[in-house]
Amino acid sequence: MSARDQILGKIRLMQKEKMTSPQSSWNGGAVFPEIDGGLIEHFVQNLKAVQGEVFLCSNTEKVATLLIKLAARENWENIFCIDTGIHPMLEAHSLPFQNDPTNFLKMEAGITGCDRLIALTGGVLVHSQTESGRKMNVFPPVHIVLANASQIIATPEDALRGIKSKYKKNDLPSMISTITGPSRTADIEKTLIMGAHGPKRLIVFINRSC
Repeated sequence: MSARDQILGKIRLMQKEKMTSPQSSWNGGAVFPEIDGGLIEHFVQNLKAVQGEVFLCSNTEKVATLLIKLAARENWENIFCIDTGIHPMLEAHSLPFQNDPTNFLKMEAGITGCDRLIALTGGVLVHSQTESGRKMNVFPPVHIVLANASQIIATPEDALRGIKSKYKKNDLPSMISTITGPSRTADIEKTLIMGAHGPKRLIVFINRSC
């Protein structure tokens, strides 16, 4: 038998095995397990498990106070925030920030909002149809997310369902992503490197009052 016939024979065998493979037992039900307990507690636990940081705050005032203390402790001089919905809180508490694109490369920390927080994975759901866009989710060395307790949902399935209901079919964001902890890779000599493809730190502030 020639090499060509051997290769064709293997291909025919693979096709036959594929056609006779057993069918999946999935019946179209829920993909993710139900969460037993509080969504906030699950989110905090799962975010910390992937080296994310989280602050639970009783109100907006507490968010601002902790954020100011964190900025002072880290000695950040170039904090960026493009989201105009967040600007009033930062201005009301005299937290210096900027959004001048000419200083973008000097950014030490970036503040954004998010669409949802996912309790099952500790993930932060973001998309491109926000003022912060794509770049504020990947460029800052430290990514600070401001969220409300009401934004926490159970599973990625719930998150995608919410996106579909929020936007029309032909107007979905061009980028929908989940940030689960700081950026990391171990592709190079199996050595863990933080911040390889994005922020080295992910810090989430959750306002319990909203």
